[in-house]
Amino acid sequence: MQAFKRAMGDSKAMTYAAGDQAHKYSLASVLSGSVQDLLKDTQFFAKHGMLGGLPVAMCIRIAQRLGRWQGNREGLRAFESVKNLSSHN
Repeated sequence: MQAFKRAMGDSKAMTYAAGDQAHKYSLASVLSGSVQDLLKDTQFFAKHGMLGGLPVAMCIRIAQRLGRWQGNREGLRAFESVKNLSSHN
């Protein structure tokens, strides 16, 4: 849960600051990134003989990716609402 919160907060702030130039994450990018993470982590844990740590690592990585996705959505939403408010003045 901490990994999700931290990644979400960072992503929200970075997306809001970038404004119109912010990269829009899709759920597909979250899923494809998770598959890449799984492959990298499996290689690492197999190399070091610690495959028991793989489920924990994947839970953390997925939480981070979902947090970034959610933060990105919230940051874009916040930016759009401020942009709309300032255009009405």
